[in-house]
Amino acid sequence: MFVANRVAAIHEQSEVTQWRHMGSTSNPADDATRGLMLDCVQWEYYESEIKDLKELGALRKTSPLFLLELHLREDGLLHAGGWLERAPLTTGSKYPVLLPWDHHVTELIVRETHENKAGHSGRDITLAVMPHEFLVPKGRRLIEWVLKGCHVCR
Repeated sequence: MFVANRVAAIHEQSEVTQWRHMGSTSNPADDATRGLMLDCVQWEYYESEIKDLKELGALRKTSPLFLLELHLREDGLLHAGGWLERAPLTTGSKYPVLLPWDHHVTELIVRETHENKAGHSGRDITLAVMPHEFLVPKGRRLIEWVLKGCHVCR
């Protein structure tokens, strides 16, 4: 809701000719909404896992996500982790944020990666340059779907 209200305010107070593209990682205005948006996405898809972690301190063994060793970090998001704990990587890469493969926000991340970081290369290059701070189960399936819809790559 916050994002929709902010977009409406921008539309009312500016002209389209004033708008310029700024990559998300360079835009400080995105910092606040990025965490909020991911929080909403995770709650929509992983509500029971989030509740279990808050109430029980662990996932139920019957959860399909049990093997990912999920935990809630200080940012309030679900992170996978454990297997890369001793690796010489950034914290974001060691404990990637879990995102559902079939959500629009995840699709936007893959599309941006394919177009701007992978230069419209194929699935394997797009997968290799995907931001390592995200873990997307069935990510290959999503990448293939995005590539099939890419007008440049057809």
